Amino acid sequence: MNSGRGTWARLLRYTRRWLRGLILGFCCMILAAATEPVFPALMKPLLDHGFGGERTFSLWLVPAAVIGIFVVRGFATFTGNYVLNWVGQQVLRELQRDFGMATILITHDLGVIAGFCREVIVMYAGVVLGGMGSVSGAFFGGLMIGLVQQLSTLFLPNQLQNSAIFVVFLLIILLRPQGLFGKALRRT
Repeated sequence: MNSGRGTWARLLRYTRRWLRGLILGFCCMILAAATEPVFPALMKPLLDHGFGGERTFSLWLVPAAVIGIFVVRGFATFTGNYVLNWVGQQVLRELQRDFGMATILITHDLGVIAGFCREVIVMYAGVVLGGMGSVSGAFFGGLMIGLVQQLSTLFLPNQLQNSAIFVVFLLIILLRPQGLFGKALRRT
């Protein structure tokens, strides 16, 4: 079974260039995980001595510390996810360049693939809605898709929320095939 080790060794060679990013991403994830037990530790003195008896601390420090922990946790989670995703994209880009092939998303969870495909389709719908070749159109098309997506959560059951996006997409494409900001092509 040396072929498995050889494959992993070849893949790890592609990550060496972004080793700093990997280390930063993992450190951020460790920091986010380390904030998990801090919240109950902060709440214990408040619950034990904060509502009666003699307080040995200022009560306003507890909410300030909780907010601080949530800020640190949010920043660490965002930074870790962003950096690790960026490194993954760079590795895939190098694999595509070196092997001249399309990259296939491989996962054991079909829900991940379905969610990924749904997001790509929604992004594409936003670009087409705005008008191909128009940056401002893509922006406003994406904004419209986002508004429809969020408003559909108020009025539609979960099973129909995605369909609201595509109903709006179809209506706009039927009424204006070039998109909202796109220019109509003349046939010669």
